[in-house]
Amino acid sequence: MKRTPWLGAVSALALLSSVASAPRVAYAQTAVPAPRAASPATASPSTVTTRQGFTPAQLQEAEDRWKEGRALYEDGKVDDARLKYAQALVVLQRTNILWNLAIAEFYSNRPLDALRHFKQFVVRNDADPADVKRANDKYIPESAQQTGHLVVEAAPGLEIIVDDDLQQGATPFRDTVDVNPGPHRVHARYRGAVESKDVACTAGRTIVVKFEMQTAEPGKETVVVAYPRARSFLTVGLAVGAIAATGVAVVFALDSKSRDDDNRGYIAQNVQNGSGGVCADRGGAACVAWQDRLDSQQTSATLSKVFYVTGGVLAAGALVTWFAWPKPKTEAAPKSTAWVLPSFTPGGGAVHVGGSF
Repeated sequence: MKRTPWLGAVSALALLSSVASAPRVAYAQTAVPAPRAASPATASPSTVTTRQGFTPAQLQEAEDRWKEGRALYEDGKVDDARLKYAQALVVLQRTNILWNLAIAEFYSNRPLDALRHFKQFVVRNDADPADVKRANDKYIPESAQQTGHLVVEAAPGLEIIVDDDLQQGATPFRDTVDVNPGPHRVHARYRGAVESKDVACTAGRTIVVKFEMQTAEPGKETVVVAYPRARSFLTVGLAVGAIAATGVAVVFALDSKSRDDDNRGYIAQNVQNGSGGVCADRGGAACVAWQDRLDSQQTSATLSKVFYVTGGVLAAGALVTWFAWPKPKTEAAPKSTAWVLPSFTPGGGAVHVGGSF
């Protein structure tokens, strides 16, 4: 996407508006260190152009802001220098500018901004080891004593919003959420659902904020259980069986009806002949033949009923199999996760441990 020449300036102005609105907490008056100059490696505009995609004009403007900031800083105008550093950092993103911005914020009574930028500085690969030590020994602890801190205990995958500030990434956080002292509303958001907590933060203290909202954890191994083929095969098999059984039942029913009609005719013929009934002589051939005819008719009638019932049971089974078979579902096999979170307090430090198992 093509960038317009004024995009960098707009981004810088947006950042400055946010920075300028933060409340201040007074620091003790101490000597302000000299600004850190750019090394030849970090000052190369061509390298930054390739990485960031800014135009040469925007890069040059950022370099000018950086130089203006150094001049203002050396002239003792630390807060004015802070604004120039912030403008330059939006485009250049150099570690030495980040260090100078954090220092300017520290001595401009902006502990929250300073703390956040010092934490970003100490994890950069090209940060000067001596400056990292100074940040860890002095600037981060002193800034932490001027600010409040939140430890968020929540299921993985939640977006955490403090007031209107969306924190970067999703839970779990590997560091405290740093805030200005005072009341805050903390929101946990997941797929449109929101859970909110009100907290009152004190300078130098750490508060644990716990959310009960559950999520489908991004780190879980998901197994999808779909409709098995057996459902279709079994349903078709039961349906075919039901049709076949009904067909056989119809055949036996017709046979039973036909034999019953023949038997009625046979009885009528023998009565008309005045024989006194087909079984007047129970041992005679006529009686034996009659019993065979009755047995055949009754057998066909019984088999017809059995196959009708079988067909009905098979048809019901086919319907139940199709409509009552278990639905597809997603099962999560959670992986154990744990975290250890150090934090600063006025009396020293604290360690918070948590996770999901």
